[in-house]
Amino acid sequence: MELCNKIDSNIHETQEFSVLQYLGHKRKLIPFIKENVYNYLGEGDGFLDLFAGTSIVGYNFKKTNLVYSNDAAPFAYETAKALIKNNLIINYDEIKQKLDKYYEKNRENLSNIFNKYLMKEKKLLNSVDINSLIDFYNNSPNYPLNNEKFDKEIDLLEYKKNNKKEPYILFSSYYSSNYFGFHQSIDIDSLKYAIEYGTFSEIEKGILHTSLFYAMNECSFSRDGHFAQVINFNRSKKRLLKTRKNLFINFL
Repeated sequence: MELCNKIDSNIHETQEFSVLQYLGHKRKLIPFIKENVYNYLGEGDGFLDLFAGTSIVGYNFKKTNLVYSNDAAPFAYETAKALIKNNLIINYDEIKQKLDKYYEKNRENLSNIFNKYLMKEKKLLNSVDINSLIDFYNNSPNYPLNNEKFDKEIDLLEYKKNNKKEPYILFSSYYSSNYFGFHQSIDIDSLKYAIEYGTFSEIEKGILHTSLFYAMNECSFSRDGHFAQVINFNRSKKRLLKTRKNLFINFL
């Protein structure tokens, strides 16, 4: 990944934020890391973030040093483009206009496929009937569980043969009744489709992907928010309702 331009700042200032709950992230260790690293690193020197993850460490050195980010994970590459390589202020209205065209196209197609599930989910969320909502999710189609319920609506084998097949449907078919709700999953698929096909620069795609990661983290019904394990519905009823918020709003 390319290095960033340093920005004048207080060398001891820290920027603590969370793109997502990444196992092993070092957000809380930033003050300790900076205090010790600056014993050997001068202002303007190169800094290599060898296992960048969410880029929280590199971002905190970006203001005083030339940062190199490295990580094998694709999500880390996208986050580093947004937080390390990027030094620009993007035009929000222009980006959203380009995004909306493709987002709405994919969302409309998925809404037609999953309409009855969307309507039922919305009704249950509005009524705050948590037990009926849990029963609804437990009996809703998703892969690899309850996959026979999808056979009449969509053939996912065709998507396995062609990962560019439209509409984008990965999260809607796999995670729409566990990690996320139906509305949230459709938003994820549609935002990913828009990022993929919209006329965005590589930096803009990195920013949009990072915004999507953040929104997913905010809405995920998983243990500690890191996607490693879905929480048991019946043991965390209040949290289920809390996480079923508008993912698109969080993305913006």
